[in-house]
Amino acid sequence: MRDANMPKEIRPRPYSGIFSAQDAALFLRATTPPTDVPIPIWKIRRERFIGPSSRHIYSWIRRSADYQARGKHFALNFEQLIRARMIVLLRSQRLPLRTILSAESEMRRATRQPQPFVTEQLWSSSSDIFYYFEELMRTATRPHQLAFEKLIREFMTPINHGLEFDESGLTQRWRPMPGVLIDPEIQFGSPCIEGTRVETEALWSFHQNGEDIGSLAELYELDVEKVKAGLDWEGVLARAAKAA
Repeated sequence: MRDANMPKEIRPRPYSGIFSAQDAALFLRATTPPTDVPIPIWKIRRERFIGPSSRHIYSWIRRSADYQARGKHFALNFEQLIRARMIVLLRSQRLPLRTILSAESEMRRATRQPQPFVTEQLWSSSSDIFYYFEELMRTATRPHQLAFEKLIREFMTPINHGLEFDESGLTQRWRPMPGVLIDPEIQFGSPCIEGTRVETEALWSFHQNGEDIGSLAELYELDVEKVKAGLDWEGVLARAAKAA
């Protein structure tokens, strides 16, 4: 839960990561639970549950904002990727896109932040989106109404799992799976083994060409478990791509 006493004014970070439409859709697809799978079950056995189709994700993020290029080959920076992820997660919970964008607009008005989905941790229920502001939980889908946190908390789902926020409340990095980090200031945002600059894609490429886990751990001076984490992530991406 984000500290409710964080400053209201948030200074933008110079995000450096750029993600192609294809990579963005793949990351989002691999980290979004299908509508019929509860998040706790999905977190434990996510490799069995691939999220919405890439076609749906393309549609949702295209309709939600303007990106760096129009057409098939548009790109997203890290801030836009996280915003798109929030929208896709909310959409996967069967909230209408119109409701999501209306809630974002209300949060933007209330918090005075241009990208509230990137600066605020969110919760959702079957029909509402909740956020903290000025030490109170509010409903973004019902302006001017406060939420009774103790009464409804058990029915809410946190939407920010895997995100890390800096001291001002701005999304700093994304941990899509344990041991894997997407940080726009490391390797231009490519997924890396946490605490290193080793890209998971490089590990996967070597592994697919016959290198075993022990050899990779020795080559990159990593613990075996860290290599396994990187390969697990790339395996999920591969299954998501195949099932698209």
